[in-house]
Amino acid sequence: MKDEIKSTPKSPKTPKASKEKASTATTRSKSVAKSATTRAKPVKKSTKSRELNYAEWAPPTDERFDVDPENVLAQRIAEIVTQETAGQLLEVVDIGCGSGALGRALGESSPQLQIDGIDISKSLLALAEKALRNNGAPCYREVLDADLTKPIYFAANHYDMLVSSGLFAPGLLGASDLVAMVQSVKARGRLIVGIDKSHFDNAAFKIVIQEAIWDKTITEPTYTEVETFDASSDRFGTKALIAQFSKVPTLNDL
Repeated sequence: MKDEIKSTPKSPKTPKASKEKASTATTRSKSVAKSATTRAKPVKKSTKSRELNYAEWAPPTDERFDVDPENVLAQRIAEIVTQETAGQLLEVVDIGCGSGALGRALGESSPQLQIDGIDISKSLLALAEKALRNNGAPCYREVLDADLTKPIYFAANHYDMLVSSGLFAPGLLGASDLVAMVQSVKARGRLIVGIDKSHFDNAAFKIVIQEAIWDKTITEPTYTEVETFDASSDRFGTKALIAQFSKVPTLNDL
């Protein structure tokens, strides 16, 4: 008798349409899972988003805050710097220099100063780099891009003076950022900084600055209240405070 050959029964074929539905369901399932995982991750505020925020506040047009012909804050700061420096040859850093409004003012009133500009916005730095003094020399010795919400290690204990105009305003930097920037100047180095008054009043500047005084990081500031815009501007009445203080030497500096 011939051996009977037993065949293994074949599983029923899955209809093509069913396979496509199953594949689609699997793809959707994976997509939903991936989407949920993505949403679960915390979103960090990137350097790019901070640059966009700055760009919105000071857009690259003739209406920019820091090159607005009606804005007189940089000029007021430059006048105070000129009085304090009295012709001294000093290295100065302009923090948040933007397109160079303060550098231009200082280039005219204090041509002996060696000024470096630092900002997060490369597009505005490109404009600052083109700023010229009356004699045709650049206002800035060097312009550097950096995230000003983080320590500026390359500038630590380097400069004789730190200046800033327009950086400390709503939506930009705050009191803690200002105190952190003290490390950019030498022991007893001076800081002359413009702060939007409403920002100063609403963003805990008094508290943070007082803590820095108690910690012997800075001397007690003096404040000069000024108009940010001249009388012809529809924004006349917007006040700013110009804070003047020094870095307190540490034991390592003595």
